[in-house]
Amino acid sequence: LILEPTSAVSADRKGGSANRMFATANAAGPQGVDTTSTTEGVGSSPIISSTKDIYTILRLLMLKSVRPEALVDNPFKLIGKDWMLVTACIRKIDEDGNVINGRANTMTASWGGVGILWNKPVATIYLRPTRYTKEIIDQTDEFSLTVLPEKYRNALNYCGSHSGRDEDKFRAAKLTLDFMNDVPWVKEGRVVLFCRKLYAQEMDPNSFTDEKICNQNYRKNDFHTMYIAEITKVLMETRDTK
Repeated sequence: LILEPTSAVSADRKGGSANRMFATANAAGPQGVDTTSTTEGVGSSPIISSTKDIYTILRLLMLKSVRPEALVDNPFKLIGKDWMLVTACIRKIDEDGNVINGRANTMTASWGGVGILWNKPVATIYLRPTRYTKEIIDQTDEFSLTVLPEKYRNALNYCGSHSGRDEDKFRAAKLTLDFMNDVPWVKEGRVVLFCRKLYAQEMDPNSFTDEKICNQNYRKNDFHTMYIAEITKVLMETRDTK
């Protein structure tokens, strides 16, 4: 199979524009294969020069932009069993008003939730003060949550046990970092939630109604900060959609 991007077309969807990348294949495959709006805000190279480039396009072909309520996964399994990557980077605005992305980092999380709050679809995550990713999220407004297929369990374990202060965890875990509208995300994901922070508050030890929970989980007084974020966009593998 030989894939080659031919053009990027702006498509109007519900009042907003989404870039579409098109690919053509040789006689062994279908012509004019169209991705969905997953490439919105993502630059594409005019030449596919490696197997990695082909892999990237194939991944994009499998992802579809859906409404948050279209998620078919059980959230208890999605977060508690499958785990997720919390990915963020510091963004700065230069004198000309251009967005400059700083170093990105990711971490594995298995505590969190999704639901409705303030009439918005939201995701909730909890980060300890020692986490490098927390330092970054405190300095930015947006981040992503990525659920990987089971075959990336080793990568999830690695990202949950090593600090991004000391290394590039994406490279070490063999994961692919990309940006959509300047928000970092991991391309290997089968579900990706793009989030915008709405609320942040450190847990108060005096607010626990069950002291055992506090004593068991915060012996070092390293209380989580709770972040509530609006889910602004969802990408999901097409085989996971109804």
